[in-house]
Amino acid sequence: MSHVLVRIVPFVLLPALAGCGNRLQDREATAGPTSGPGVADVAVAEEDAVAPTPGPPGADAAAPERRWVVYVGELRLLEISDTPGIIVDTNAPPPPPGVEPARHPFLTAACGGDALLCSRAGNLLRESTSLPEFLGKLQGEGWRVEEVGAAAE
Repeated sequence: MSHVLVRIVPFVLLPALAGCGNRLQDREATAGPTSGPGVADVAVAEEDAVAPTPGPPGADAAAPERRWVVYVGELRLLEISDTPGIIVDTNAPPPPPGVEPARHPFLTAACGGDALLCSRAGNLLRESTSLPEFLGKLQGEGWRVEEVGAAAE
């Protein structure tokens, strides 16, 4: 039986943006801390490891991931990717043991910095049926949405 090494980190994975937490500094910050309380490396049977979330049917596998950072004033509030996946709340308590995180159909995101603003972003997400609509709603709030990475150049 093959094993993979999985790092357990004290982040909560939520189906929708409901709260928020610490300011996110960069993409690596969304992956969690590498040491400290609640962090452990665990060997998991390869067949039990969670596979990456596949893209939507018919999606071009060669298309690069697109990413955005959302600012409210100088606060880096939200990081978004166009890959379907999970939403990370960096301040909420962890999910109960054995509970799989819900998958979002059109984005992966991490929110942090201001609970009320993250809650507002969550409401806007729940009102949206697509990523472009969600990004437009964020801009409609007067928030700065900046695309980052290769797709932005």
